[in-house]
Amino acid sequence: RRGIMGEKGLVGRYTPKWENMLATSDGPFFLGDKPSIADIGVFEVIDLFRQVFGLDEFERAFEAFPRVRALVDAAKRLGNLAEHCDVTRKKYATWDEATGTHMNWIDYARAVRTTLD
Repeated sequence: RRGIMGEKGLVGRYTPKWENMLATSDGPFFLGDKPSIADIGVFEVIDLFRQVFGLDEFERAFEAFPRVRALVDAAKRLGNLAEHCDVTRKKYATWDEATGTHMNWIDYARAVRTTLD
């Protein structure tokens, strides 16, 4: 956890850069109102952080990055991402309602792979 929060980790190194890039954008995405694969990549990274560490840790870690949070929210509204994040993946046997996270990562990876078939 310390590594991901440190100056060479996700929160300390990359998130400030993304926040600064988004400050020059005219929309929630890196290219303004047009989503790109870069936006989805950032969404996936941040969403995985939230799945691993939970909502409370996510809120604390990304509190100082409102543009990144807005990107994540906007990306989640694309296609079926919200349905997958809020409904489908919570049906996996790996989901733990008490912690709001997936607890068995081997089974979770196997379940995610089924969405790629």
